[in-house]
Amino acid sequence: MKKIGLIVLLTLSFLLLTNCNKDEKKETVAVKYENKNPKIKFSDDTYKLFEEFAENKKEIMEKLKTLNKDEANKLYEQYVEDNENILYKIGETTEKFLDSIYYGSAEEQFTEKDWNDTNKILNKYDLELWDIGEGMVTIRELPHLYYDVFKDYVTDDYKEYLKIWAKDDEELYQADAGLSISFEELGDRIARWENFLNRYPNSTLKPKITALLNSYREDYLLGMENTPTRDGGYDGQPFTICEENIKEFNRFMEKYPNSPTVELIKYYLENYENENIYELVREKISEKFGNK
Repeated sequence: MKKIGLIVLLTLSFLLLTNCNKDEKKETVAVKYENKNPKIKFSDDTYKLFEEFAENKKEIMEKLKTLNKDEANKLYEQYVEDNENILYKIGETTEKFLDSIYYGSAEEQFTEKDWNDTNKILNKYDLELWDIGEGMVTIRELPHLYYDVFKDYVTDDYKEYLKIWAKDDEELYQADAGLSISFEELGDRIARWENFLNRYPNSTLKPKITALLNSYREDYLLGMENTPTRDGGYDGQPFTICEENIKEFNRFMEKYPNSPTVELIKYYLENYENENIYELVREKISEKFGNK
């Protein structure tokens, strides 16, 4: 009888311990997702996507240890594609929440503290809120993520590419039909990417970078709707180049005299009064650089 009593007692103790462990696990999950800011409304499905994004990174880091550099390059391309798919799903599950940041009720709209609180959560998954202008917000990967993960495994050209891109991606490039960075910063970006192509002329990244450079060159010369490089042309007024841009063009030509973009700047300065300057510049860029 004593043995039976002891067995029953041990069995009960085990069951109680098991239930306690289950409760602890539930509590851990609850604490993991605990959010003291009522404005931050992420569903369980969204948190699962955050975890999928983070887990994907861990798997990639383990896999990289087994690959050569060329294989690591290919894995990077696949990783970007996979992450874009996850981010698309995150965008779908958070659409209403993200819209409410600027356009929700007074109780839903974000303060700077709410924004920072949200990023404290997202940063744990290598994610962040990203204001893309015109009241739109998205969730994206941290700008240095790919460089941090791949820098020790990829070829030199990929490493340099990821390093430059991480820096460029720290700032919003354009919003509200205008540049968000200065023309000086844009000029320096052009020079950095041109230098990359000079160092790695046979890189498989060349087509991608050439396309980026051509887009940068067009914006640098012509500006955008709300940040144009020339003024006038209305009510009989002559066209003039904005003073800021004249100074910047001169700075660029002096600092980077061997840049192939210098030829484009000179072409623009000679033809900016032409009504078809936008078409002329685009044709010149395509003629000189194509998309190779």
